[in-house]
Amino acid sequence: MTALDGVFDRIQRGISGICAAQDDDGGWTDFEIAGMGASGAWVTAAVGLRLAGLPAALRSDGVARAVERAVARIDGEPTWSYNHKTPQDADTTAHAMLLLATAGRVRAGAVERLLGFQTLDGGFSTFPPNARGADHASWSVSHLDVTPVCVRALVPHRAKPDVAAAIARAVVRRDGDRVDGRWPAFWWGLDWYTAAAWARATAELGETWTPPPRPTGEPLRAPLDAAYLLEVAIASGWEGVAIAMADLLVEAGGAGPLWPALPVLRVAAPNIARPWELPGDQGGRLYADARGIYSTSVIVSALARYAERFATA
Repeated sequence: MTALDGVFDRIQRGISGICAAQDDDGGWTDFEIAGMGASGAWVTAAVGLRLAGLPAALRSDGVARAVERAVARIDGEPTWSYNHKTPQDADTTAHAMLLLATAGRVRAGAVERLLGFQTLDGGFSTFPPNARGADHASWSVSHLDVTPVCVRALVPHRAKPDVAAAIARAVVRRDGDRVDGRWPAFWWGLDWYTAAAWARATAELGETWTPPPRPTGEPLRAPLDAAYLLEVAIASGWEGVAIAMADLLVEAGGAGPLWPALPVLRVAAPNIARPWELPGDQGGRLYADARGIYSTSVIVSALARYAERFATA
């Protein structure tokens, strides 16, 4: 097992790298999708949320300032989307709401706007039908990997009857979305993203987590997938899997502050609603987080939860 002091050292280097990569306006940019460009608001909200959720021992003054600047950047955005070329989407909106909530802020109308992305089957779509700039029909159906993030963003507001009803419908959808016991992902060429998102949402709902089947030794697609599996392992009580993933992540980090970028984000081919069923790149093209910021934020967050769990075991 990797010594915990080695894990903490690697976490600290990763955090320093993330903070150093923050733009002057308080945001982070990463990925580079053909015809669409890099992401600003979505990456900023997701990375800022990961930093804000670090254990107190790792939230240095530098981290606190980075989060404050990210919150200000997100709060100043008129709408929340992948970038300014794309329409508002549910995933960015949910991440933005979650980040603002860490600072005790709620944007007027955000809850109602997010509820508008729920589809008739109980899941949440990334884009509404016929959204300009998001023309593929498969981009406006419910998405397995977007729904749990939306649920998390709605949990603080579930005293409202319409929010409670929306969450209940999404949970029913969750239980029917498993494929051979696991959850695939629409936007990610990864095996464990959706399970990790549902593990977090289930905990915040105060419900009992029902784990997917344990991994059976299949190769992981990227260190980012190992981080999501680490989160699932911690939630599921799979100690051996957690230790193995922590070891893998520390080794994969290399000497630099940020983890190497690999193609992980999938842009589904037009009208392909189940891209995970297709081999190779037939389901859609995969893009790397070119700067490694997104992956590093998830990895240090997962390793921090691991270190906190085993330091107090």
